[in-house]
Amino acid sequence: MSSLGPPPSRKRPLWLMILIGLIALCLLACVAIIGFSFTSTGQDWFADIATEAAQQATEQAN
Repeated sequence: MSSLGPPPSRKRPLWLMILIGLIALCLLACVAIIGFSFTSTGQDWFADIATEAAQQATEQAN
C-alpha cells in the first residue's frame, strides 16, 4: 500500500494576515513613539506641540 504523504496544509485567510499585520504595525508605532518620547529631542518636540496647542486654545478663548 502506498503512502499518501502528509495532509495538505490549511491556508490562512488573507484578511486575518492583514489584520494581524495592521495590529503589529500599530504596536510597533506605539513602541517607537514611546521610545522617541524618552529622548531629549522627543521631549522637546512633545513640549513644543503642547505649547502650540495651549497658545491656540488661548487665542480661541479670547
